[in-house]
Amino acid sequence: MNRLQSQSALFEDIAVKALAAAGYDVKRQVQTNVDGRMFAIDAVLLGTDGARYLAEIKWTRRNPVPLQMLRDWAARLAAYKVSTPEAQLVLVVSGVADASHRDWIQQQFDVKIWDGERLKIFARDDSKLLAELLASDDATKELEADRVGSRASGSDETAPPAQFESEERPPSKTPGEALIARLAAIPPGNSGAKAYERVCIEIIDYLFGEHLVDARPQSRTEDGLNIFDVVYRVRPSHSFWNTLTRDFRARVIMFEFKNYTDPVGPQQVYTTERYMSGSAMRPICFLVSRQKPHDHAELAAFGAMRESGKLLIFLSDADFETMLRFRDAEIAAFYAGKTVEDDPSLVLDQKIYRFLATMGR
Repeated sequence: MNRLQSQSALFEDIAVKALAAAGYDVKRQVQTNVDGRMFAIDAVLLGTDGARYLAEIKWTRRNPVPLQMLRDWAARLAAYKVSTPEAQLVLVVSGVADASHRDWIQQQFDVKIWDGERLKIFARDDSKLLAELLASDDATKELEADRVGSRASGSDETAPPAQFESEERPPSKTPGEALIARLAAIPPGNSGAKAYERVCIEIIDYLFGEHLVDARPQSRTEDGLNIFDVVYRVRPSHSFWNTLTRDFRARVIMFEFKNYTDPVGPQQVYTTERYMSGSAMRPICFLVSRQKPHDHAELAAFGAMRESGKLLIFLSDADFETMLRFRDAEIAAFYAGKTVEDDPSLVLDQKIYRFLATMGR
């Protein structure tokens, strides 16, 4: 058993003791059937209130725990819900998980995250040993080696956010929270349409300004018939945007902003689809509105994808709020000397995956 495996086994033992100390009846390595296949779940917990939890226990030397790891672990854990729909799902992780990341994971996968800080409260007699394990010199040295290696290889994951390269310390008030407040203050409807568009463009620049460049607001097509809110050129510097533009043969990314009081309906999808063009390498559009779209709008978006390969993804104010908090956390991690990899494109990636995975033939 190597050192990492030894730390993982030790963390699992301590986590189980901590959960038991918190009052849970713990059974380890329980077999469960998922779609005809048998899997071993790390622990099944029974609370004093009778609630049942399926728990996966994950050790990582990374602290805070990267969002990409949380997403991948939660997606695998969510599969267990098929065989035990009445159980709650819990991901127990060694490092600290950012609050915005925990909220998003629960929203997307119905998985709770109990992180190292919560376990320290549970651990009682083992709290000192748990704290020592989580802050071990070996883990710190290995993490620093990873960061140095990533910089040497030219990885963009540890590069400082472009907007803050010249700053010596992070701003006292996060830009994300300021943008969330400004977004919430804009009234829905025609009177706030221009203000909504301006703030949305600022949000996109804060979230993805390193990768979406050369913005062209209120762009008009050559024939003069169609106008779309803003288009961007994609700088080939990020795995998500590189993959998206390659898979859909796109050179331009469109954004449309709808400051409607009601959910976007299918008519808005049909109108927006007219602006999109595969031959002009403009087949991708993010349609931004105040609320989640109407179910019929999603059906219309599926139709556009099936019939002409046009990808139309809906974003709401709530999605922007989530991504802005992820971006704030990413920048805070950079200034704390941590590996920077929790960028908000994961939200878009998850939305596109769900869209394609649920689309009918």
